[in-house]
Amino acid sequence: MVRQVNYAGTFIRHAYGSGGANPLDAYIIGGQSAALVFDRISGVYGLDNAVTTIDAVMPFTRASTATYIDSTGALATAAVDELRTDYDPVTLAMRGVLIEPASTNLLLNSSTLATQTLTVVDATTYTMHFTGTGTITLSGADTTVLTGTGAGEANRVSATFTTVGTNLTVTVSGTVENAQLEAGGAVTSYIPTTIGATTRARDVARINVSDFGFNVVAGTLLIEFESRSTTTMYIAALDGGLGHALAYGVGAGSSVRFLIRDAANNVSAFFQGAAVVADMPMKYAAAWQQDDFALSVDGAPSLTDALGDLFSGVTNLAYGMSDGASQQLNGRIKSLVYYPARLTNADIESWSAP
Repeated sequence: MVRQVNYAGTFIRHAYGSGGANPLDAYIIGGQSAALVFDRISGVYGLDNAVTTIDAVMPFTRASTATYIDSTGALATAAVDELRTDYDPVTLAMRGVLIEPASTNLLLNSSTLATQTLTVVDATTYTMHFTGTGTITLSGADTTVLTGTGAGEANRVSATFTTVGTNLTVTVSGTVENAQLEAGGAVTSYIPTTIGATTRARDVARINVSDFGFNVVAGTLLIEFESRSTTTMYIAALDGGLGHALAYGVGAGSSVRFLIRDAANNVSAFFQGAAVVADMPMKYAAAWQQDDFALSVDGAPSLTDALGDLFSGVTNLAYGMSDGASQQLNGRIKSLVYYPARLTNADIESWSAP
């Protein structure tokens, strides 16, 4: 097996097989072992330097079935509470674990779409998408025309619009398959419907910090992800007590942000880095201890803050979300690695370099 890993802050390629060295040794940086390793691309998972399963590192629930692109590039369906590993439908490369908010497909009989009229919310952003060679022409609350380019998920086309009015007619010509109309400004995974609108439940992935060696006074979190959306969202968070104590996310201007709150829920440190580009992988590294915070995105020089108190009362580490249901990641987490120590700025810059 060949995988991409990080030794002491240096990105390398490393091969190993059964009976070889502990694969978690490859995540040691500056002599510091990781307390939690979730690396979906490499297939390596660990807690406190012991190899374990993906389910142990990313406890996961979802209250409905959900679709994803499988390793052949085809549309597949995951069962209730089944984690989804998403693939690129063109290159077939693994993209990571798919994490999405809840969404509702408003179109009826979506597998082979026919003309229909829907009630929508005025002055609201919607996204429409489908596969096939046909055309959807909207009228009423919007006048978008969207034409397909071919069958299969590699040819899914989309359009985003904002309604003016509440009646929307969807006129179909030709072959329009696996169609979706949903609130929001970005595509989410296809939700099959029949005679009524259907909702896909949100993905919930989080681990209690008591399950690994969490350090309340210092830490480093490294995340590689890609997002379909560039609106405000959480990429990861340490939650508990009054709310999120530490949050990685996307904020104003579509920029990556890193925020820490103290025990009284006051903001201790706040950084904004490079802008997120939809469906483009990003590497995000942050390190913290009392009066010493740093953020590096895609290898950029660290943004630093030398003044600020730490959080307290942390109970869990959340993937692609915070404790609340709002502002959830619509995208994929490739890897997340937590260290119970404040790594150096040079180390986090080296790791986060593209």
